[in-house]
Amino acid sequence: MEKARQSATPPEELARRVIKLHKATLPIDVVEIARAYAEVRFVPLPKTIDGMVSHKTRAEKPKIIVNKTAPESRQRFTVAHELGHILIPWHAGISVDTFEGTLAGGEPVGSDDETEANRFAAELLLPSQHVRAALRKTSLPSAILELRSKAKVSLAVACLATIINSQRAQLIVLINGASEVIGSYKTADAWISRPAIGTKLTNPQSLFPLFEPEVRVARASAYEDAQIIYSWTFDTDMIWKSARRSGDWRSTLAAIAQDTATDADTKAALKASFAGMSGSANNLIQRASLSLKKRFELLLHRAISNETVARMAHHASFPTLLAQRARSLRPRRPAVSSKQVQEF
Repeated sequence: MEKARQSATPPEELARRVIKLHKATLPIDVVEIARAYAEVRFVPLPKTIDGMVSHKTRAEKPKIIVNKTAPESRQRFTVAHELGHILIPWHAGISVDTFEGTLAGGEPVGSDDETEANRFAAELLLPSQHVRAALRKTSLPSAILELRSKAKVSLAVACLATIINSQRAQLIVLINGASEVIGSYKTADAWISRPAIGTKLTNPQSLFPLFEPEVRVARASAYEDAQIIYSWTFDTDMIWKSARRSGDWRSTLAAIAQDTATDADTKAALKASFAGMSGSANNLIQRASLSLKKRFELLLHRAISNETVARMAHHASFPTLLAQRARSLRPRRPAVSSKQVQEF
């Protein structure tokens, strides 16, 4: 199965072929398409089950069962997801699905089969060409809202489709009225960690110092409460350009700690944490030949992920501190394989 998966047509391409074959346009009539391949039935199911599919043999017509008590947008995704199980060649058997976890994150959890079926469904309901066109002309949160309306999909599916098609390092977080994270999606090259579902975020703007989020309110629909969309684009080039390279990093660190903390112990802790963080990064730098900008990016990634150091990241001189420290960390050993430094 694994060998077949690696050499096969990607799920997105299969979805595009289905769209072309059926000459489908937005909003995709996914039920009509599915009925060309399977018997589709809508019945009451337990709340925790969105749907199921049975396709044991080629001789038996597949059956898609959908929970009719679920919101319409969720039923549409269920049909598309189960159709993916039918059309992806190695997805044979019986599958019972719930998407509560997989649609809450941009890196869907579960088996490879479930991830592939999600990718097929996202492409079928929201074809890449439409997603990329929306992303070219407007901001990420605005594109999500536009696509949700045009494709008649849930906010979660619109987020998943946009993050799959994004060409930049980005993160999307959905917050409900209680300031809880109910959706969290990131691109593969976004080097931050996604906030966990259920996390309380009273001030999301401060989540990633140096990077300001774009914010939009998603009005309540018939099936979804009003939500706030936060999106971050992690443009390290912008931070790099704002940094002054020359100067002594220790002096800059002392000045930032002085402005950030009010007591001597906290100032000392800030300076010690930064020194420890950058010293740890130096171990990697000494094993590899990294350019000054790469050393800067390495320190930036680690600084944002360090709770104590991140307290100083709001300071205007913080990019300069990183650049100065990066300049002081010069590799002394011969270069090693770039594969060893792809992951920071």
